Amino acid sequence: MNYTYFILLTFFFTSILSFGQADTENADSNMDSKYEFSYDDLDTLTKVRLTEFYSAQEIEELKSDINKLKFLNYSIAGSFRVKEGQEYEIEDYLKIDISEYTELIEEDSIIEVYDEGSGLYILIDSKNMAANKLELLGVVQHWAKPPSENKTTD
Repeated sequence: MNYTYFILLTFFFTSILSFGQADTENADSNMDSKYEFSYDDLDTLTKVRLTEFYSAQEIEELKSDINKLKFLNYSIAGSFRVKEGQEYEIEDYLKIDISEYTELIEEDSIIEVYDEGSGLYILIDSKNMAANKLELLGVVQHWAKPPSENKTTD
């Protein structure tokens, strides 16, 4: 076999496979600048919990604090997942209240709990996973008070 042909063929395939992947670092920042997180992007569970714990006026104020919206969305609906293999309806999912399990969360281990309200087993992120995911979301502050402590009466 002709080595020149082999080298050219290898060069051709590697250039095709690497096309468009050269600037991945800037691609992420460009994507962030084109997309701005908003209240409409919140998980349905987060929206339900916000209406339980905040007044309509407080929710309107939250809409302008993208950082806090991202934090609340992760804390309420993104910090856990429903264990695979369970069938459930959206109504079951909306009954999950992760705040009941905050003291059980471990530093480095995902925990599994049975949520009596929903009848589902859920897997909750470790503290380290939570910190990493919040960093990836670009959340720069943490709020000490969970939404359940902000409950208002209308």
